[in-house]
Amino acid sequence: MQQTNFYQSINGIFAVGAANGADAWQQDRGLAYGHGLFETMRYQGALVPLRERHVKRLCSDAAVLGISLDRAIVDSHLGQFIEVLAAQKVEAGVIKILATAGNGGRGYQSPEIMAPQIICQYSSFDAEQASDQRELGIKLWRCAYRLPSNTVLAGIKHLNRLDQVLARSEWSSSEFADGIMLDAHDSIIEATSANIFVRTAQGWVTPSLEQAGVAGVMRALLIEHLFLNQNLSVSINPVLANDLEQALELFVCNSVRGIIPVTHIAGVGTLSGIDISIGDQTRMLQSALGKLYPCYL
Repeated sequence: MQQTNFYQSINGIFAVGAANGADAWQQDRGLAYGHGLFETMRYQGALVPLRERHVKRLCSDAAVLGISLDRAIVDSHLGQFIEVLAAQKVEAGVIKILATAGNGGRGYQSPEIMAPQIICQYSSFDAEQASDQRELGIKLWRCAYRLPSNTVLAGIKHLNRLDQVLARSEWSSSEFADGIMLDAHDSIIEATSANIFVRTAQGWVTPSLEQAGVAGVMRALLIEHLFLNQNLSVSINPVLANDLEQALELFVCNSVRGIIPVTHIAGVGTLSGIDISIGDQTRMLQSALGKLYPCYL
């Protein structure tokens, strides 16, 4: 069977090789206002390693946006989509699942009866590049754009990603795999597409996301299990820009690429020109994650 790089489903209706369901988007609040949220998941051998965590976060965070999602329905749509990929002999890639507030007509007010739309999409993934990054580390660009504070939306992976779009537009060189983002108070928050962990003389810390940022599912797995299982302590606290100048180890992580060491930060202003070695504890955490989910080796 001929393979394609495009697979999609909208509310369980599948498309292979071409988009469908255009009528469903004409008045969709996700398209009009960004009223929705999404998860990006690693797909490997008909499995999604962190599937339960992704579905749980999608449904719980949707409630903050006034969107009521049935967890069983979301998981069913995702499961059906995975079955289609497996039937198409798709072995690996990335699944993106979006939940929007559905059609709502003109105006910001949400409809009294909301009919959310669940969209699943597949795209290919360069696993070899990710493996090289895990082994050799990456360079980060220090973004000039500052993340705004929003205590209501902080932590949620909502559809309004303009902050990341603007930050990512600051560099074009393939030398930099991601960008490090700060807030208006010079606190490190995250990378444009990953969470950050830094080892200082006082131990491991990951930035507080109470004001901004996305609380990733890989970040949660590391905090709740992997650090503990490796007898390593980790705290959630503000991380100032100058804290990275004394960093002993630094890595970024997400559910697609796993744990990626950072070896250099470049850009304009503070944090420019910092070199960091890949440490033993980063390697220890990478190994522990790979034992749980071999796709991250």
